[in-house]
Amino acid sequence: MFEPFVSSKTSDGTGLGLTISRELAALHGGDLRLVEADGAGAVFELRLPS
Repeated sequence: MFEPFVSSKTSDGTGLGLTISRELAALHGGDLRLVEADGAGAVFELRLPS
């Protein structure tokens, strides 16, 4: 899911959103991770240091 240019949608994006978001979190000392995924959607957790 965090691989660049991979998208679950057919044509409405580049597949870079989650990759860029995770990289930005890492640059700030945090992380973005997938918590739960099912057929209805996904839940992500963003953790940043305080």
